[in-house]
Amino acid sequence: MKSWMFEKVKAAAIVSLLLTFLVSCAPESKNVSSVESQTPELSSSNIIGGSIADLNYQKQNGIVELSISMKDAATGAQGTATCTGSLIAKNIVLTAAHCLADSGITSIAVVFTNDENKATQADVRFASDGAMHPDFLKGVDPKAGPAASVWNDIALVKLSEDAPADFKLTRLPSSLDEIKLIANSKVTLAGFGITNSVVRRIVRDKRGVQKIVSLSSVGSGVLRKVDGILVKQVTADKKEILLDQTSQRGACHGDSGGPAFVTAKDGSQIQVGLTSRGTEKLGNCTESAVYTGVAAHLGWIAETSLKLNTVEAKPIVAAVK
Repeated sequence: MKSWMFEKVKAAAIVSLLLTFLVSCAPESKNVSSVESQTPELSSSNIIGGSIADLNYQKQNGIVELSISMKDAATGAQGTATCTGSLIAKNIVLTAAHCLADSGITSIAVVFTNDENKATQADVRFASDGAMHPDFLKGVDPKAGPAASVWNDIALVKLSEDAPADFKLTRLPSSLDEIKLIANSKVTLAGFGITNSVVRRIVRDKRGVQKIVSLSSVGSGVLRKVDGILVKQVTADKKEILLDQTSQRGACHGDSGGPAFVTAKDGSQIQVGLTSRGTEKLGNCTESAVYTGVAAHLGWIAETSLKLNTVEAKPIVAAVK
């Protein structure tokens, strides 16, 4: 198995490729003075146009926040970024591969409350290991655009101890064919990302020269959800789902790795996708969002979960020494 520790070896190459896309559904950076300048795609993700999800909703559906600490190897500057994940076993969290791709990660805190500002020590678990999909970004052409190729943007994080007992596991599809997700289907999205959909603008200076200006982001660290998001397209292999965000409702920075749900006949939520990236060229969340299809990756999830729980975990900080 290519574990998190192994994948760090090629992390620099992955980050270089990600930089060319200006992806919109990226981890949300809190202390961005150094980290964002080096890896702007790892700067942020939150639900746009949604409402706050209460603690009961979070526990029933196993949704968690990932607070990722990073250190710039060249300057020593530190920062944190936000991603979202789903609890699929008592010590395994499902999230996006790009959330683990930065070589400067020093630790990941997994937060089991719907507002990080109210978290206590009892609400936090730390990651001890993890694995990105071996085909993450394999064969992806950076010149083709963020929606042109399948990214296999999926990863697992192993917790150092089990999740709180009152958190239920996220319900995944039982097979590739259980959920008939097609164009014009509607899904519910959840995540801990920002609440403003526009994060960059093109402006002209006094000389008439165009430049890109970054705008302040707000709202990250609080779990929100939004219903009725329209599916535009599902790839033939069901590995990716394209969602419509032209009404400025949907996922944004900090929602990376967060779930897309459909409602089962019994009223429960089934996770059909996880947030990968946006398609708007400046990284704004105003066009489309690409979600990794969960059902198409069930085999990898099962196999990798088993391997993570049968190998001895190594401290995450060992990877950056």
